[in-house]
Amino acid sequence: MADLYVHRAHPFTLAQARAIAASWAEEAQRDHGLVCTWTEHPDGDCLTFRRAGVDGELRVGAQAFEMRAKLGFLLGAFKPRIEAEVTRQLDALLVQRADAPPAETQPIVPERGRPTPKPGVAVTPLADAASPKNQEPAARGRRVP
Repeated sequence: MADLYVHRAHPFTLAQARAIAASWAEEAQRDHGLVCTWTEHPDGDCLTFRRAGVDGELRVGAQAFEMRAKLGFLLGAFKPRIEAEVTRQLDALLVQRADAPPAETQPIVPERGRPTPKPGVAVTPLADAASPKNQEPAARGRRVP
């Protein structure tokens, strides 16, 4: 098994860091099929995630994010690529949040047991249903034998 470790310091409040982690969890669930759950603590939260071949946690603190994951045998071969992608996603969320103007509303705080999506973003499991790649071959102009 391969171990994955990513640590990122941040200048945000704990509530803002929770919102960033919720955004990451939403993306991870949607794009990679991870099952994510929250455990809230007064000094920070722990977002656990898992799927076949991956088991890990993202610790959200007032000063840093710390991700630890164990990759199974098959995914372990792709550790450098996975680590680079996770780092890129987390860094992009940190930069995006740092550039965003201060919110006038209350910060997003995840509900116990699942992350809260960003305001104004509707996430549905069938969002790609109209995509040509998800249509039957005959609908794309191919003949089906």
